[in-house]
Amino acid sequence: SGFHGQKYSKGVVRGDSIDSTASLDGFYVTKAKGNTFNVQGGGIFLTYSNPHLINLVIHNNEAYNGGGVGMLFSRPVMINLSIHNNRAVSNSGGLGGGIYAERSDPVLINCLIAKNTSYDFGGGICSFVSRPQLINVTISGNVAGDLPHKTSGIMNVGAVGQGISSPKIMNSIVEGG
Repeated sequence: SGFHGQKYSKGVVRGDSIDSTASLDGFYVTKAKGNTFNVQGGGIFLTYSNPHLINLVIHNNEAYNGGGVGMLFSRPVMINLSIHNNRAVSNSGGLGGGIYAERSDPVLINCLIAKNTSYDFGGGICSFVSRPQLINVTISGNVAGDLPHKTSGIMNVGAVGQGISSPKIMNSIVEGG
């Protein structure tokens, strides 16, 4: 938990340069309040990391980007996760209420991404120059901004000269844009 008596931490789990032999299995990750400038991944934040995240419930977290999970240059394998009720809260960021992936290639298998909120784009997932793979994933009931083009399900963003986002979605349900 990111709640410690009367204070909230900005993040609960951080992984920097972790290889694929590391795993986090069977935890609740909750109550981070990383809602200050440029805090990413309230529940979990990965940089240059490739861990296995298994059987996790990631809920009720906040961050500038990636309320539930944020990643940069990472390739985690995420199996049986429930990512719900997280928020990306900044009015100058606010990307990816559930997951924010920047230049990352996460693999999600048997996951639920539901009821997350982003101030701006990608209520469920915001993928920036990334290639996520979604297998048996349900994305539902997420909210992004107040305009239809803000995309509440999955928002894929490219950058000139840096590449595009190209998700692979197999046997999944994506609701909400």
